[in-house]
Amino acid sequence: MSNGHRRLLDHERGLSESVQLALLLPLILLTLLATIQGAVWLHGRNAVTNAAIAAAEVQAMQGSGAGSAQGVATRIAEDAGLTAVTVHTGGGAETVTVTVAARVPLVIDVDREVVQATASRPREG
Repeated sequence: MSNGHRRLLDHERGLSESVQLALLLPLILLTLLATIQGAVWLHGRNAVTNAAIAAAEVQAMQGSGAGSAQGVATRIAEDAGLTAVTVHTGGGAETVTVTVAARVPLVIDVDREVVQATASRPREG
């Protein structure tokens, strides 16, 4: 094989590696972004669930009003970085129900940024 032909083959090998990198790099970056988005969404869902449980426990205590439950849920959700937190309390004579909804700050809007959780507890006392 001539020296010029060998150089041409080495150059083509480098070119094919560049093409592979150009094709794979966007796929790798998209996978990384999707993983981060999923982790942030799961964190938001977990925070809203914890806020609903804590608020239901506060609401179930004898003598506590809906305002204290809403304050607890809002504080927990906002401390977790969530925005537009809404808290609804309800229930009957024997149970309390708290629903918390909030917006998760995602990088790319995928129409899944609102998370919601509901928790119920029996009234104490």
